[in-house]
This record gives sequence, C-alpha cells and structure tokens, in this order.
Amino acid sequence: MKLKLIIGFLFVILGLTSLNSCNKCKDVACFTPPQSYKLILMDSANGSDLLYNGTFEQRFVKVFDSKNHTVETNFIVDSIQQKTIINSTAFWNTDADNFNYSIRIQTDTGDIVIPFEILQLEKHKDCCTFFELEKFKINTYQSKIVDYDFCEIYLNQPL
Repeated sequence: MKLKLIIGFLFVILGLTSLNSCNKCKDVACFTPPQSYKLILMDSANGSDLLYNGTFEQRFVKVFDSKNHTVETNFIVDSIQQKTIINSTAFWNTDADNFNYSIRIQTDTGDIVIPFEILQLEKHKDCCTFFELEKFKINTYQSKIVDYDFCEIYLNQPL
C-alpha cells in the first residue's frame, strides 16, 4: 500500500514538472505594438504636400473618431523630402467596434472632411503578441499606399 502511494506521488510530481518544463512560452517576452500609419495630404496636380507648401496650416487639421472626439495628432516635418506627415493615436486602433475616423481641415470656404477606416487586430502566435492590419480605407478621396506604413491622400481627386 505504501509502495503504491509513493509511486502515485512520484507520477504526480513528474507529471507536474513535465507540464511546466514543456511550456515553450515560459519566460518568453515577445510583443510587437500596432503599426503606426502616416498620412500625407497631396496635391494631385503637382505632387506637392499641401501641409508642407502652406496650402493648409497644421493648426486647422484635426483627426476625429466616430463619436466626434478629437484624437491626438502629431505632425512630423521632413524637410529633406519636403513632406509633413500626419501621425495619430487613431492609427493604432485595435477596437473592432470603433474604427471610423475622419480628418477635418478647416478652410476659408468650409471644412474638408476625409473619412477613413482603420482597424488592426491583436493576434497571438508562437508565444508572441502582434497586430495585423484588418482594414485601412480612405473613403472619399483617391489614395495610394506608398510604403508599408505611408499613405498619400490626393485632395484634388475625389472618388
């Protein structure tokens, strides 16, 4: 009886130890944050950046979510390529219930509104967490993804 109890106890200990040692994700810290997308407002007639050339002022360009709340927006000026890049926390969106946004540009003749959709979904594979772009669409103006994370929006060419 004692021998059966000892053998049973050993099997339990070995089983628990092997379960813990087979966890391939133990002590693995692997996380890639959502991709940051950058938008550039372009003049389709001459290819110039409409913020960089002064057609629009940064202070009159805002990003809004679907609830009409202003979203944090940064402008990155690249004087070498003569571009002003719009970067926003909206572009990190991982909320499947709220992925509609708009860029609003105040002008003397009225607001220019550019609705867009962006959604990145959280994924898990091989012990890592990462995000995949599920949807990225500019709804009312022609646009072109130039690089993996850059999109040019052509304001002179509505859809």
